[in-house]
Amino acid sequence: SYPTTSTSFVNRSLSFSAGMEFGLEFRKKISDRFTFFHGPNISFRYQTQVIKSDDPLLSKSQSKSKSKTYIIGIPYTLGILFQLNNHFLLSSELNPGFFINYHEYDSGQFLTGIIYTPHVVPSFPSFN
Repeated sequence: SYPTTSTSFVNRSLSFSAGMEFGLEFRKKISDRFTFFHGPNISFRYQTQVIKSDDPLLSKSQSKSKSKTYIIGIPYTLGILFQLNNHFLLSSELNPGFFINYHEYDSGQFLTGIIYTPHVVPSFPSFN
């Protein structure tokens, strides 16, 4: 049977994101196996998203929407390293920071904001 509401139609979404982050790291040995690290960073991230709807009631221009997001941030890393053995480390870090977001939509609308966001990044063992 034919869908009776626009929410019954399939919506498809395609997203892409890329970014870079640079920073400094300072380490302080706590014990033979634990090391505390911290440091300031600067980051940039770009995201784009395209959403398409199969709703035949929408015009061609309304059935597709595009958005772009630019995010610039100044996070500060706080973390701890645990030395498993001579070749492997286990780490965990927090990355609280200030981020400025700029969102641009294909309709010409835009939205900006300043956000304070704590980030928790679990890490897998890495080679030393």
